[in-house]
Amino acid sequence: VETVELFTGDIAAEYGNKTAAVANISTRSGLGTGRRAAGSFTTSAAGFDTLSQVARISGETGRFGYTASVHAMKSNRYLDQVSLDNLHNGGNSERGFSRLDYQAGDRDTLRLNLMAGRSSFQLANLRSQHAAGQDQRQTLEDFSASLGWMHVLGATSTFDSTASYRTTVAQLWPSPRDTPVTAAQARHLSTLTFANRYSTMRGAHNLRAGIDIQHFPVSENFSFAATSPSFNDPASDGYIATLAAFDLSRGGRLFHFSRRDAGNFYSAFVQDNVRLGRFHIAAGLRYDNYRFLVRANQMQPRLGASFHIRETGTVLRASYNRLFQTPPNENLLISNSEEAGVLVEPGARQTLGGALALIRPERQDAFEAGVQQA
Repeated sequence: VETVELFTGDIAAEYGNKTAAVANISTRSGLGTGRRAAGSFTTSAAGFDTLSQVARISGETGRFGYTASVHAMKSNRYLDQVSLDNLHNGGNSERGFSRLDYQAGDRDTLRLNLMAGRSSFQLANLRSQHAAGQDQRQTLEDFSASLGWMHVLGATSTFDSTASYRTTVAQLWPSPRDTPVTAAQARHLSTLTFANRYSTMRGAHNLRAGIDIQHFPVSENFSFAATSPSFNDPASDGYIATLAAFDLSRGGRLFHFSRRDAGNFYSAFVQDNVRLGRFHIAAGLRYDNYRFLVRANQMQPRLGASFHIRETGTVLRASYNRLFQTPPNENLLISNSEEAGVLVEPGARQTLGGALALIRPERQDAFEAGVQQA
C-alpha cells in the first residue's frame, strides 16, 4: 500500500453502493523507485503455534515497473471467537499480490493488478461439540485482476479507464458428528466492473466525473438439518413445526437450497471541490440504478463545507449526504427465497401477512458536523 484515505463522513459522490465508510487505497508502484530490484523477507512467531511470513520485491526497468508480495500464516487460534477454550480452532491462509506498470508514452500509462488468496480453517467448537467429535471446516478463495489505462489530456486533465474482475468462493464442510445441527454451504460470487473517470482542474475548481457499469453473477448452495433431539423439541416453547421435516434425529431429511442469478449496477457521478479563501466546498451528485432481485434507483446529492481558522489551527466542518446502500450479495438468494420460509417461525411470517418481503436497498440521509484542532 502506498497511501490510504479513510472517509467516515461527507462521502464524495464518486463512492456509492455500500458507503458506511470508504477506504481509498492506492497500491505501490515500482515506477519512480530508481532501482532495478529491492526486496525484504520477514518471519514472525507468536503463541498458539502462530507463524507468519511476508516477502516483498519491487523495482523498475526502463519504462516497466513492478511490485509484488506474498504472505502466509498459520495459527491454532485462527478465529478470535468468544470462547476461551479455543477448541478446534486451527487454520492457515496464503495471499499474493502484484502490480505491473508500463509507461507507454509521455501521456499514457498502463497498470495491471493481480491478487489471489486462500484460507482454510476449522470452525471453533463448543465443549459439547468437541466432546461429540464435530469437525466442521471452511475454505475461502478469491482472485482478482484489474487492468487500467491512464491518459493525460493536458496540463490539468486526465482520463482513467479500468476493467476489473473479482471472484470469491466460500465453502463450509460438515462432519459426521455435527451437533446440534449440521450444515454445508458453497457460495460463488463474481463481479465484473468497467469504470471511467475524467478529472480536470480549472482555477479554484477540482472537477471529477465518471460512469461505472457492474455485473455480478451469484451462485448459492446450502443444506441444513437438526441432529440433536433437544434442538427443536416438540415439547419446548420455541418449537418450530416446519423444521420437523429437517430433523435427522426424528427421521427427517436435509433441507437443500440451490440457485443461480445475476444482477447489474449502473452509476454516474459528478463532483467539484472548490477552495475559496478559508472555505473549502465539496459538492457532488450521484445516480445509482440497482437491478437484481429488486429494482431501485436513487439521485444522491452530496454537500460538504469546511472553514479554516488559520490563527488557531481550527477547522469547522459540516456535511449532508444522501446515500443509497445496496444489500450485501452474500447469502442474498436464500435470504430472499420462499424455500427459506420453512426455517422461520410461522408467527414471523404472519407478521408480514404471510408474504415474502424482499430485501431492498436502504436510503439514508446522513448529516455530520465537527471541529478539528491542530
